[in-house]
Amino acid sequence: MGNIRRRQKKQRQAGRRLADAAWDAEGRESLAKAEELLRAALRGREGDCVLWNDLGLILCRRHMLREAEKAFRTALLLRPDHEDARINLSGLLEARGFYRQAAKVLEEIPPSSPRAAFFHRKADALRHQAELRSQDAEDASRESEEDGIPPEGSGAGPS
Repeated sequence: MGNIRRRQKKQRQAGRRLADAAWDAEGRESLAKAEELLRAALRGREGDCVLWNDLGLILCRRHMLREAEKAFRTALLLRPDHEDARINLSGLLEARGFYRQAAKVLEEIPPSSPRAAFFHRKADALRHQAELRSQDAEDASRESEEDGIPPEGSGAGPS
């Protein structure tokens, strides 16, 4: 039994060393190298939610937003209470304009968390932002109708 635990510890340490090297590469603005190192760190350690979160952050920096979202969601599947991954996913969704989804992610931070109150207020603000956006879209649609301009995608209008 001791050999298995020792091997697991060595694997975690090797993954951490690769992740540290990835962050060094990120600091030198070598984002492709950082991604490569984090993907190498994940090989054989696919259950490490911290590595998935780190990969998501690097992918965000590389503007690979869909892949970053998948990495953050994988981290949360592995450990639903991983606050950093939850906060990072919410920030990514907010940046992409998915305010309701971002709010929902933050609402799942447990009330026992020291940061829960802050992030629950942030979720309220995101829901408000989503409502404003929805209201703006309704107003624009109404103005278009009043001006006799068909709504986008209606198929009417010049061809």
